[in-house]
Amino acid sequence: MDIPKEINDLINTQIMHEGRNANAYLQVSAWFEEKNLSGFGEYFRKQAEDEISHKNKFIKYLNDRISGKVKMLSVPEITVNLDKFSDAGDLYIKLESQTTQDIYDIAQKALEFKDYMTFQFIQWFIDEQISEELEAMNFKSKLDLINEDGTGIILLNEEMEEE
Repeated sequence: MDIPKEINDLINTQIMHEGRNANAYLQVSAWFEEKNLSGFGEYFRKQAEDEISHKNKFIKYLNDRISGKVKMLSVPEITVNLDKFSDAGDLYIKLESQTTQDIYDIAQKALEFKDYMTFQFIQWFIDEQISEELEAMNFKSKLDLINEDGTGIILLNEEMEEE
């Protein structure tokens, strides 16, 4: 069965969004590395790798579908302005919440077009976003608890290095 053009377009847009998120997480990683907080840096590098993995899943899915067409849209430059540690948590939550909404939009369109193959495929991402949003909220909660305290930042960084 052919994939509807509207769904194909949404998936290509999601491929671009996953790339944007990866770039944002790499910028956050670099910000932490500049502060010699390699635990935080590694954590956000892993988040970027997850986004790239998700991007590749979407690409494979389109390639596996009859009439699926991958179109690599330009990833818009994303400016990450971090003044304090909690800004990283705010950005993390914002990006994961937006991703959840984007995934829901694909699922809704799949149901609208009765494209049950895409609906089944997107279920994995819906499940994934539950843990992604929870992880972002937990990260932000920890940053809020230590409230820019240097000792707390160092201890949390060391904890992240051990994971």
